[in-house]
Amino acid sequence: MPIKKIILHAGAHKTGTTTTQKVLFKNRNHLQKLGVLYPKLTLKGKPVSNHSVVFNNLFTDSPERNHQHIMHGLDTEEKVESQKKTTIKEIESQIKKFSGNTLFFSAESISSNKYNEQALHRIRSFFTEITNHDVELGILMSIRNPYKFYPSIIQQQ
Repeated sequence: MPIKKIILHAGAHKTGTTTTQKVLFKNRNHLQKLGVLYPKLTLKGKPVSNHSVVFNNLFTDSPERNHQHIMHGLDTEEKVESQKKTTIKEIESQIKKFSGNTLFFSAESISSNKYNEQALHRIRSFFTEITNHDVELGILMSIRNPYKFYPSIIQQQ
């Protein structure tokens, strides 16, 4: 069955995204039975429940200058390109084996300023190319009351 819908859970930070990602990742097999693929992607060979870093790698400008990439050792164009090829292969191979019709990714970084208009166009182009041109792309945002959000940020700092 071809992919008909892609859902991008875009955060924002401090809105329960980490918990959501862990639950989605832990329940991947059950989701697949329901026709939803939450892809198992890796970063330098280790599985990640949060797709932010691999999405940043695929779609943002100059990811090798991003602090998260540097922290994970993806600090050169060559290392970034190698990780990008790995991520694309992982997504494509999981789609080929998948019999459902919905892809679900969670990357709260999509809600950040790294995702300019060109990055968002790259996302749409990428997914229409690897699935089909009729795919529906939806964004799922989670937000938090500012009166609770800012104290949480301050507490984290």
